[in-house]
This record gives sequence, structure tokens and C-alpha cells, in this order.
Amino acid sequence: MTRLSQLTGVDIFKFIFAFAVIAIHVSAMTADSLPPAVDYTINLAVPFFFLTTGYLLARKIQPMTAGEVRSMFRRKSLQMFRIYGIWLMIYFPLTIYNYLHTGMTLLEYMRGYLYGIVFIGASYMAWTLWFIYSMAVVFMIFSFINVKSRVNLLFLFIIFFTFTIMIWIYKENPSRYLYLVYVLANRSLAGGIYIVAGMWIYNINKKIRWQFVVPVIAASIMLYLFNLPFWELTGGIVFFIIALSLNLPSHDIYLILRNQSMWIYYMHMYVLFVVYTLLGNLGIEVIFLPTYITVSILTVLVTSCIGVVIHRYPRARCLSKLIS
Repeated sequence: MTRLSQLTGVDIFKFIFAFAVIAIHVSAMTADSLPPAVDYTINLAVPFFFLTTGYLLARKIQPMTAGEVRSMFRRKSLQMFRIYGIWLMIYFPLTIYNYLHTGMTLLEYMRGYLYGIVFIGASYMAWTLWFIYSMAVVFMIFSFINVKSRVNLLFLFIIFFTFTIMIWIYKENPSRYLYLVYVLANRSLAGGIYIVAGMWIYNINKKIRWQFVVPVIAASIMLYLFNLPFWELTGGIVFFIIALSLNLPSHDIYLILRNQSMWIYYMHMYVLFVVYTLLGNLGIEVIFLPTYITVSILTVLVTSCIGVVIHRYPRARCLSKLIS
């Protein structure tokens, strides 16, 4: 496989997986259980996003010195923390709504809210923000290590691999010995193993063959069926390799899909909140498929309007930084 200057296949997959994330969150709000094949596929969405980030970062740092790379990751980490804070403010009205309907005291609610934004990387209905939060934390770690070194990259992979194992053990058999690891690493470091894997894929891209895909996807499915760790990593890698192989002619539509996919990812929870609340107030049962279709259509309309505003009004182009 070859490196593509325009990752058109990746842009297509990111757009599709944005709707997979909507499916994850709609299913969490309903009592409907999804078929295993659907559940497996949609849960590869965020790993795919992280893998893409790692791949693009590895490509970007290739001509840079080790010092420049560490400085870049420090800037990117601070940028991600700022973006995370802005999105928390965007979702803050929903937090206020939730507080007013919980019956909790302000102190009790603030305790939970602060725990969420510090250790989980999310707040009420802002579940997607952990993606930004994890990147910010992982990039800060990268700012202290020379990630251009394959030895260091392997070391990081082993560290994130170990954390993943420990978190899986805690989920299967909660223990006070692993509780702190779970609290500190379950979300903040969760993206690390995928980002490092994406960087490895860039480094060995020419050596990857299609014969690699079949056994890895088979292993991923088996891990999923037996509820073992790393099925998201292996499955995400396979989908990412397939996306890289789609060498399609460059076109402006792919840039639109790329931006649209991220706006959908970050904004759909607002739409889901409105639809879920409205249905609840009307006494209508929330069923997965019609709710999913409704939220998807409305989210596309909202995000398309945002795209038009950014395109037509220069002063609004700063909004693009929210999905960078």
C-alpha cells in the first residue's frame, strides 16, 4: 500500500463513522439492543478517528527535528485543552437544564460535574468531548518524549497496552487496587494506543499487505464475541487500512465530508437532547430506528447550516478551529 497525499478514502469512512457515533448514542438513550454485527461496527468509529489522527501526525512530523516535534505536541495539547473548554461552554446550557431537573443540591451536582470534566472528559450530553480531552492528555505526554524514535513509539504502545489490560481487568472484576488506574486512564489515556497505532501504520505502510487484513479482522471479531480487550483496536486498524487503499481522485467534496463529519460528531448530541426531551414531554416512546433517522437528518441540516455560515462569512471562519 502507498501513502496518499489526499486521504480520500479516510474522509469517506470518517463521514460514515460520524453517523455510527450517532447510532451509539441513540442506542444508549433507548432500551433497544442492536444486533451484534451493528454494535461491533459502530463501536469502531472513535478508534478509527484516533487512528486517523495518529497517521496524520506521523506524516506531519516526518521532516521535523525531535525538538520541533516536542514543541509542536506541547502547542497542540494546549490547543486541545482550549477547544475542550470551549465545547464544555457550548454544552453548558444542557448542564444547567440537567441540574434543574435532577433535584440535587448545587454542591452535589458540581462535585459530579467536576469529576466528569476532569476524569472522564465529558459533561451531561457532551459525551463526545472525551475524544478531545484524551488527545490533549496524550499530546502532552508526547511533548516529553521523542516520538520520532521507533523505540520510544514502541515503549509508548506497551505502556498504553498495559493500561488497556488493567482497565479491562477492573471492568471485569472491580478492585480497589486498580480503581485509581481506572479513574485516571479510562478516558484520558484511552486514545493513546490508537494514536500510536496510527503512527505505526504510517511508518510501515509500504509493508502492509492485504493478507494481513483477513486474520486481523477474524481475531477482532473473536475478541469481541468473547468480550476481550483490543477488538476495537484490531477492527479499527483493518477499517483504516481499507480506507487508505481507496485511492480516489481528489475533489473538493472530500474536504466538505471531512469537516462535516467532525461537526456531526460534536453537534449531534445537542440534536439528540432536543429530540429526546421533546419525545419525553409528548409521552412518545423513544425507539431506536425512527429516533436515529430523525437525529441524523436534523444533525446534517444543522451542521450544513454551520458549514454555509463559515463559507460565506469570513468572521465565522474561526469556528473551524473547534473541529481542528
